[in-house]
Amino acid sequence: MWLIEIAKNYKGTGIAGTLLAYVAKDSLDAGFDGFIVFETKTALFRYYQEKYGEKPISNRKLMFDTQASLNLVNKYLGGTHNE
Repeated sequence: MWLIEIAKNYKGTGIAGTLLAYVAKDSLDAGFDGFIVFETKTALFRYYQEKYGEKPISNRKLMFDTQASLNLVNKYLGGTHNE
Protein backbone atom coordinates (compact mmCIF):
# COMPACT_ATOMS: atom_id res chain seq x y z
CA MET A 1 0.00 0.00 0.00
CA TRP A 2 1.42 3.41 -0.83
CA LEU A 3 -0.64 6.28 0.58
CA ILE A 4 -4.21 6.70 1.73
CA GLU A 5 -5.99 10.01 1.77
CA ILE A 6 -9.23 10.83 3.53
CA ALA A 7 -11.29 13.83 2.48
CA LYS A 8 -11.47 16.47 5.21
CA ASN A 9 -15.20 16.02 5.67
CA TYR A 10 -14.64 12.33 6.56
CA LYS A 11 -11.94 12.85 9.18
CA GLY A 12 -12.92 11.43 12.54
CA THR A 13 -15.51 9.07 11.07
CA GLY A 14 -13.45 5.87 11.17
CA ILE A 15 -13.14 5.69 7.39
CA ALA A 16 -9.32 5.44 7.51
CA GLY A 17 -9.49 2.54 9.97
CA THR A 18 -12.09 0.80 7.83
CA LEU A 19 -9.98 1.18 4.68
CA LEU A 20 -6.93 -0.18 6.50
CA ALA A 21 -9.01 -3.06 7.87
CA TYR A 22 -10.07 -4.10 4.36
CA VAL A 23 -6.44 -4.11 3.23
CA ALA A 24 -5.53 -6.14 6.33
CA LYS A 25 -8.35 -8.61 5.62
CA ASP A 26 -7.17 -9.00 2.03
CA SER A 27 -3.64 -9.74 3.29
CA LEU A 28 -4.93 -12.31 5.77
CA ASP A 29 -7.26 -13.95 3.24
CA ALA A 30 -4.51 -14.10 0.61
CA GLY A 31 -2.22 -16.01 2.96
CA PHE A 32 0.19 -13.16 3.73
CA ASP A 33 -0.51 -13.38 7.49
CA GLY A 34 -1.76 -9.80 7.55
CA PHE A 35 1.61 -8.27 6.74
CA ILE A 36 1.26 -4.89 5.04
CA VAL A 37 3.86 -2.21 4.42
CA PHE A 38 2.95 1.31 3.48
CA GLU A 39 4.34 4.79 3.23
CA THR A 40 2.70 7.56 5.20
CA LYS A 41 2.82 11.30 5.18
CA THR A 42 5.40 12.55 7.64
CA ALA A 43 2.84 14.36 9.80
CA LEU A 44 0.84 11.14 10.33
CA PHE A 45 3.73 8.79 11.05
CA ARG A 46 3.29 8.68 14.83
CA TYR A 47 -0.50 8.92 14.64
CA TYR A 48 -0.76 5.67 12.67
CA GLN A 49 1.51 3.91 15.14
CA GLU A 50 -0.53 5.04 18.12
CA LYS A 51 -4.00 4.70 16.57
CA TYR A 52 -3.62 1.50 14.53
CA GLY A 53 -0.66 -0.35 16.08
CA GLU A 54 1.65 -0.12 13.11
CA LYS A 55 5.37 -0.59 13.53
CA PRO A 56 7.97 1.70 11.93
CA ILE A 57 10.42 0.13 9.48
CA SER A 58 11.97 3.33 8.08
CA ASN A 59 11.51 7.08 8.33
CA ARG A 60 8.18 7.04 6.44
CA LYS A 61 7.28 3.38 6.09
CA LEU A 62 5.13 1.46 8.52
CA MET A 63 4.20 -2.19 8.80
CA PHE A 64 1.20 -4.08 10.08
CA ASP A 65 2.06 -7.49 11.46
CA THR A 66 -0.42 -10.32 11.93
CA GLN A 67 -1.72 -9.13 15.29
CA ALA A 68 -2.14 -5.50 14.19
CA SER A 69 -4.08 -6.68 11.13
CA LEU A 70 -6.30 -8.96 13.19
CA ASN A 71 -6.99 -6.10 15.59
CA LEU A 72 -8.02 -3.84 12.70
CA VAL A 73 -10.27 -6.42 11.08
CA ASN A 74 -11.94 -7.30 14.36
CA LYS A 75 -12.45 -3.66 15.36
CA TYR A 76 -13.57 -2.12 12.06
CA LEU A 77 -15.18 -5.08 10.29
CA GLY A 78 -17.07 -6.56 13.19
CA GLY A 79 -14.82 -9.42 14.24
CA THR A 80 -14.84 -11.16 10.89
CA HIS A 81 -11.43 -12.82 11.15
CA ASN A 82 -9.76 -15.11 13.67
CA GLU A 83 -6.13 -16.15 14.09
